[in-house]
Amino acid sequence: MSRAVQNPWRVTRILVAVCIVGFVAVTLIAFDMAYRTEQAIQRIEFTGGDRHVFKKDFWGRNLPQGWIERIPRAFRQTETVGLQDVIMTRAWAKDLEHFRNARIIGFHGCQTGDMDLSACEFPLLDAIVCTNSQITIAKLPRANSLRLWICREGDLSAHDIGALVKYPSLENMALQHSNLDDACLLELPQLPIKKLNLTETRITDLSLERVSQLKSLQTLRLSGNTIHDRGIWLIRECQELKSLDINGTQVTNVSVPVLRQLQKLKELNVSESGITAAGVVNLLNHPSLEWITISSVQWSESVKIAVENSRSLRDIRIVIANTDADMSPKIVKMYNELRPLVPAAIGFSVDLSHLRKSPFQVRQHPAEN
Repeated sequence: MSRAVQNPWRVTRILVAVCIVGFVAVTLIAFDMAYRTEQAIQRIEFTGGDRHVFKKDFWGRNLPQGWIERIPRAFRQTETVGLQDVIMTRAWAKDLEHFRNARIIGFHGCQTGDMDLSACEFPLLDAIVCTNSQITIAKLPRANSLRLWICREGDLSAHDIGALVKYPSLENMALQHSNLDDACLLELPQLPIKKLNLTETRITDLSLERVSQLKSLQTLRLSGNTIHDRGIWLIRECQELKSLDINGTQVTNVSVPVLRQLQKLKELNVSESGITAAGVVNLLNHPSLEWITISSVQWSESVKIAVENSRSLRDIRIVIANTDADMSPKIVKMYNELRPLVPAAIGFSVDLSHLRKSPFQVRQHPAEN
């Protein structure tokens, strides 16, 4: 008779011990994997691309078809999804649907291709960010909660702008450095937009006729566009406007009375525009204006006096746009003239970023000290 038969309990004890050791080993391995997964960042390589997984973020680049199957289900509940250099196909639509709980979706260097998510809804989506991408808005998912739309250096069409009607809560649009033109903006639906950035696009005064209908508008950036006095006259209807940037436009002193009609205006940038020192003096009498940015050529003794007498002004910023190094004496003189204003709790800064040979950097904000 064998020893195993003679000692049946011995075999049982060995099997139990092996099971316990195996269970402990598997548990330790599982905890170790969970710990590694919860690290700040993981990078997983596979054929055709790579992905980065953060605690609450997902970033994918050059992703191949079927990439979603290689992502742990826990990470499909991420709040932020970023996609780079991706041409999206119909198969992509099914993959992207797994991120229905995302709050932010970003596209960089992407193309929507024949992907169509228009029938899907992302209930928690707050923002869509597109940079250097060809994204067809009509193919993106619906989101009643979307508040921010950013499209930098992108291609937009009138059809894209009209498709924004699917985002009824949209409050902030940043379309700077895009190919947006008058034909596109005229298709903008009636939305509760509060902030609109149109810096360096292709719009003209014609677009501002549509912008003037945005009664909730509080911030408007028009820097670097072909905007004249007629355009400013059109936006006089935006009585909720608090911040306006007309830097680098053709707006002149003719628009000063119109700007003074904007009763809630607090921040204004008129640098490198057609407004002269005399126009700046009149603007400084605006009862609610707190921040103003002007060019060095708009500074004068009368402006200095107006700054001293202003009751609402908190900060003045002067941009030195001339690339001539001979501006140095004028900068020193300007600084010496502004310095006595510091005790009056009016912050000021001199921006020399455009000066080829900057003698020094001047920035004083006593109100913050």
